[in-house]
Amino acid sequence: SVDRPGNGAPVESGFVCAWTIVGEEFGGCAETDSGGGYALEGMSAGEYEVEFSAEEQDLLRQYYDHKANWWEADPVSASLGAVTPGIDADLVAAARVEGQVRRASNGTPLPEVEVCAWSTDGESTIRCDYPGGDGHYSIGGLPSADYKVEFWPFEEALPVQYWNHKASWAEADVLSLSGGSVATGIDADLGSPPPPVPGGAPPSFVPPVAAEPG
Repeated sequence: SVDRPGNGAPVESGFVCAWTIVGEEFGGCAETDSGGGYALEGMSAGEYEVEFSAEEQDLLRQYYDHKANWWEADPVSASLGAVTPGIDADLVAAARVEGQVRRASNGTPLPEVEVCAWSTDGESTIRCDYPGGDGHYSIGGLPSADYKVEFWPFEEALPVQYWNHKASWAEADVLSLSGGSVATGIDADLGSPPPPVPGGAPPSFVPPVAAEPG
């Protein structure tokens, strides 16, 4: 089954997928039911890597057995005609970064920009998004860590910018995120230096919301 840690509330409409360890052949996917249960059927005999995901619910992807990355996954053995029970997961809440990208010269939304959150802890967590027509972006699925946010415009005349209105990676402000939190106001004004803000413009944090007991 697939649940949430702490209160054990089930994760409905999540996905469980398997790939063979050798050759990385697709073994199948299943959607979790209202109780968080699932069944992967019709698989060939062999050893598999099993992935659990529910990113639309702002939950972090996980690999069996409670591993954050596919290369750390424990193998799961499948035999013809046999059932392998207990291949469970507890999906933890992810953090999210949101903001708006504008053109500095006139303040209009600037959608043609790649916005990426890069972890600074050596784990190489990278998540990106592209602003919509209103210049707003939202990057979810982030593990608890420290990040720097990069704004890469498609227009060659516009320089790359890092939050908070910095010109280089070394100067970029660090954004500390915890599971389930949302940092808003992580904005960029591309094209020229923005007006100075005394002390810098701090982001707004929304703390994690405690899940209701199941």
